[in-house]
Amino acid sequence: MMWRTAMAVTFSLLMTAAAQADADITVSGNLLPPVCTVHNGSGDSISVDFGDEINISRIDGARYQKTVTYQIDCEDDGHAWPLRLRIMGTEGWNNQTLQSDRAHLGLRFELGGNPVVLGAGIPITSRTSPPTLTVVPVKDPRADPLEGTFEATANLLAEYY
Repeated sequence: MMWRTAMAVTFSLLMTAAAQADADITVSGNLLPPVCTVHNGSGDSISVDFGDEINISRIDGARYQKTVTYQIDCEDDGHAWPLRLRIMGTEGWNNQTLQSDRAHLGLRFELGGNPVVLGAGIPITSRTSPPTLTVVPVKDPRADPLEGTFEATANLLAEYY
């Protein structure tokens, strides 16, 4: 009788073990470097005002150049993540011209004295002392813009690579 009871318990345990199942668990995620923000130095959006005195016939790609005041703030995690800047906007008649809302008038950016290709990533070596960014009005070589106010919008991105 003892043997039958032991056999029944063993059979019962084997049946319970056979009814169990297992599954693999896959865990994934995306680790990101610390967040960076780009602003005008006061935490606000960046704005450049060319004023009211631009003479169409004197727009030559050098005259009326303005410095863009910007600052890059990144959270510090102890790593020296490589950083680059990218200017994104509507391309004008070439890849170095940001189109304004006025036909035949665009803006050209320079970073550290070098022309910026819109959308291209430009590596920078210092977040705390980034290169000088300038912007200058330029005319379409095919036609002069008409007089009036103008506006253009672009995004200045700081991104890790």
